[in-house]
Amino acid sequence: MTLVKWNPAALDREINHLVKSFWGEPRALGGAWNPKVDIAELEDRYEVHAELPGLTREDVSVTLEDGVLTISGEKKRTSETSDDAYRRTERVYGKFSRSFNVGDRVAADKISAGYKDGVLTVALPKAEEVKPKAIEVEVS
Repeated sequence: MTLVKWNPAALDREINHLVKSFWGEPRALGGAWNPKVDIAELEDRYEVHAELPGLTREDVSVTLEDGVLTISGEKKRTSETSDDAYRRTERVYGKFSRSFNVGDRVAADKISAGYKDGVLTVALPKAEEVKPKAIEVEVS
């Protein structure tokens, strides 16, 4: 007989995998959705990449207030087909908002954003005091 150490986290992952494979990804209550994001730290800046397929530049708002970066907007249904006509709907519509605490680690006056091929890219240059500095050690 082989003894296996009890690992409740592994059981939770397995159950979640089974549920997702049967019903798909869970949706937020009320039809709300949140775009998926990647956040990268580069030498001189942070970059946030948000997937926003089907939106235009005018549908998206990017703000920085009190050290919190917020990406928000609304994805609207493009067709005029009534809800009763649909037999299956997997796409999600509605308002969204994602917020990230960046504190004082970024130079707020130098933030830029671009939108191409359904991906929003927000570049957040690091503040001077956040950038790593090499300190030379003298030998005496």
